[in-house]
Amino acid sequence: MTDSTTTPQPAPTWWGARVIDSVHRLVPTTTRKGNPGVLAELRRYTTTRPPSVAAAGVVLRAAPDDLSMTTVRHTLLTASLLALHPHHQAGAGNLGASLGRFRRARDGAGAENSSVDKRLEVLVAADRNALHHHLRQAITLLATKSVPVDYVQLLSDVIGWDDPRLTARGMTRGEEIRLRWMADYHRHAHANTTPTEENK
Repeated sequence: MTDSTTTPQPAPTWWGARVIDSVHRLVPTTTRKGNPGVLAELRRYTTTRPPSVAAAGVVLRAAPDDLSMTTVRHTLLTASLLALHPHHQAGAGNLGASLGRFRRARDGAGAENSSVDKRLEVLVAADRNALHHHLRQAITLLATKSVPVDYVQLLSDVIGWDDPRLTARGMTRGEEIRLRWMADYHRHAHANTTPTEENK
């Protein structure tokens, strides 16, 4: 791991899926024992409480050795969210899409106003220091309706949250991430299909 905290890190293309898969294997199922103890340690991780050596090891052994310490922190954060709500689904879209599905499932596609709208507004306005807190709240909310999350995509978005580099569209990567969350939230919140039909 490197000590650089200022150089923007690339999106976790190949290694993100490997990290998420290593954490997801901790979840007990009918066919595997998993490791509930390490999963519980990851759930308790916060920016002021480091994970146990065993919990960190599961994550960091699957990640490249040249990540900055900042990216290591973002990766552990995302792993802790997966441990909190272990319903990973590749292709589920960004967190805005997942929150939109939650809103539709709870309030209906035709609902004019929803408390989820405000939650998303607060989330996309959050700076890096507040992001962990608001993400935990959002993931906890999604867990109440078992709405799936693409944690590989979430990891990529968390890493790029305050990335100042410009995209091909002339905006910073961080700004584009936020706008995509907003757009996909509204698209899924007001879709006519049910979550079950959409995920087929």
